[in-house]
Amino acid sequence: MTGAAKTAVIGATLASELFPTGSALGQSIDVGGTPFTVVGVLQTVSSTGAQDANSVVIAPISRVQRSFTGFGPISTMTVEATSADDVAAAQGETEVMLDQLLGYDPDTASGATPAPYTITDQTQLLQTAAASAQSFTVLLGAVAAISLLVGGIGVTNVMLVTVTERTREIGIRKALGATRGAILGQFLVEAATLTLLGGVLGVIIALVGAQYPINGTQPEVLGFSIPLALGVSVAIGVFFGVYPAARAAAMRPIQALRAT
Repeated sequence: MTGAAKTAVIGATLASELFPTGSALGQSIDVGGTPFTVVGVLQTVSSTGAQDANSVVIAPISRVQRSFTGFGPISTMTVEATSADDVAAAQGETEVMLDQLLGYDPDTASGATPAPYTITDQTQLLQTAAASAQSFTVLLGAVAAISLLVGGIGVTNVMLVTVTERTREIGIRKALGATRGAILGQFLVEAATLTLLGGVLGVIIALVGAQYPINGTQPEVLGFSIPLALGVSVAIGVFFGVYPAARAAAMRPIQALRAT
C-alpha cells in the first residue's frame, strides 16, 4: 500500500483462464497497460449479482489510484465477514467505522439527513433475486394459463365438430344398447388422447430446445416437469371435453338416426 506496488490477487476463474497449464503465482498480467505480478489466487466462492467474484483482480488501492482512477473519492468497498453467522455483526461494525470516518452521528441526525453511505449485504441481494424470480414465474404462469385456456377452447370446438359429424354413429350405438356412460366415456377418452398427443409433442420440443443455450443460459428440464406437463394435458382434455361428450351422450337414438 505504501509503495503502491504493482502486485495483484486474482480470482480462481480468472487464474484458470489466463494460466490454464500452470500456476498463476509469480506470473505477470497486463491491466490497462500496467503490468501486475500475481501474488495470490483467491479460493472459489459463490457469488450473487452481475459481477463474478471469481473473475476479479484485486490490487493495492494506492496503485489503482495512481494508474487508473486518480485520487478522487472511493465509490464502493467490499467487506467480508469471518463467517455467515457474523454478517450482522460485521455490518454493525462497518456502520460504526463509517460514521466515525465521515463524521456522521445517527443519534443527532434528523430524518431529512440520511446516512452518506448505503450498506448492502448478500442476503438483501438474494431476497431481491428471489423476488424477481417469483415475479417472473407468476408472469410465465399467467401466460401458460392463457395458452391452456385457448387450447382448451380449441379442444371443445374440435370435439363439438366431431360429435356433429358422428351423429349417426352415436344413434346406431345407442340403438344397439350403448349407455350414456359409454358414449360419455368414449368422447372423453378421445379428448384426453388428443391433448395427450399435444403434450407429448410439447415435451419433445422442450427436450430438444433445452439442448441449446438461450442468451448464454443453459435451460434445464426438471424430471418432475415431464409427467406434470402430460398430466395437465390430459386434465385439460377431460375438462374441456366434458360438454361435447355430455352433448353426445344426451342424444336420443331416433333423432340421431334421422340426422343426415
